[in-house]
Amino acid sequence: FVYAAATGRTVVLPPVQNLHLEEDDSSVQSFEEFYSFHSDEFKKRVPVITMKEFIEREGKQNGLATLDEKTYTRVLGLSSSCQNRRKSDIYCGEIYEEIATHSKTTVAPFGTGHSTNTCLIFDKDVFESGQGAVSPEFKKFCGTRNLVFFTQELADP
Repeated sequence: FVYAAATGRTVVLPPVQNLHLEEDDSSVQSFEEFYSFHSDEFKKRVPVITMKEFIEREGKQNGLATLDEKTYTRVLGLSSSCQNRRKSDIYCGEIYEEIATHSKTTVAPFGTGHSTNTCLIFDKDVFESGQGAVSPEFKKFCGTRNLVFFTQELADP
């Protein structure tokens, strides 16, 4: 949320899915059970939309991710409810993979799984020049995660 507020981005809530809580072995259905996204105070700072709203808005011809009709229909269905299990027929990750594959803009794939296991780096010199070397400090801090530099290209909505 801090990233969205600092860069003027919109938070796209993930689809409804069963989120298992390890502490007391219970589960919840959405992030909205943890955070108050719709409070006046939050909305003053960060716009919030659902994944379904994002797909409807950006998954068509002139959107950020132009999806063909079949893919659009599939991803739109998953955006309402999915499972975070790769072997599931309604795997949530399919949404993010399709957005990244069909995006017309640079998308920083954030997350902790497979290709989205990333480490976002804010470096003034890289931001201004668009180029930079990966320093030993970055490698040490990020470990095995993929390094993604916040560049002017990423800054442009």
